[in-house]
Amino acid sequence: MEAAFGKNRSAVGRILFGTQTLEQSLDIDADLLLTDLAPMDVLLQRIGRLHRHERDDRGAFAEPRVIVLRREERDLSALLGKVAERHGMGSNGTYRTAYPDLLQLEATLRLLEECPAITIPADNRRLVEGALHPEVRAALAPTLGPAWRTHAANRATAAFADRETAGLRSLDLATPFSALAYSRGGEDASTRLGEQALLVDFDQPFTGPFDEAVHRIAIPAWMVSGTGFAGQPERLDDDGDGQRFRLGDRTYRYDRWGLHEER
Repeated sequence: MEAAFGKNRSAVGRILFGTQTLEQSLDIDADLLLTDLAPMDVLLQRIGRLHRHERDDRGAFAEPRVIVLRREERDLSALLGKVAERHGMGSNGTYRTAYPDLLQLEATLRLLEECPAITIPADNRRLVEGALHPEVRAALAPTLGPAWRTHAANRATAAFADRETAGLRSLDLATPFSALAYSRGGEDASTRLGEQALLVDFDQPFTGPFDEAVHRIAIPAWMVSGTGFAGQPERLDDDGDGQRFRLGDRTYRYDRWGLHEER
């Protein structure tokens, strides 16, 4: 969005409101950053959007400045066992926000309070290890009281559970596709815009990339938008690595890389 500044409203600046997606590899050049408190590594990513390019027209913003917002109440223990959805902090056991580990946030806030002026990238390692290293967090919890020790134990349990779940759901990339087992269950899901996928049924099934008979393919709504297609697909050639078919004036291919439209 654009905003005008000054009495004569002749100076025009732009204010960008964004979520956490802005902190990853987005090439924007900001003069000033206002951000909620987040773990130190995340903050450093966000700070990387400041002064990315050399310019001589920054005026009062010649020095990069970050304003880190926190809750009015400095004591983060108020969030133990709770969630602050507005700030993305905390966990109550059944629901957790983007940043459930309050020890990381407490350590990050302490570092910023101790040293509000930082130099990047020279200070990066010191800051990240000082806020996120397991030994730092393990030493911090006992100094904050029993509730924090319980929080540390809960976070360790949750991390272990996440690792176990990831292990159970991981795939051995050395295993042939034909040897992998896939769910036979069906789902009916809409996109975030509410559009339903187009279900295309083939009168004669073909062998898919996983050595299974394919009778039906769900085509995302955005891939068939505007075609007005409502009939049987026209099967084209099968070169042994993928099946091609036509819907109206569009041609698609289904192979081991998924479904895509041919141009």
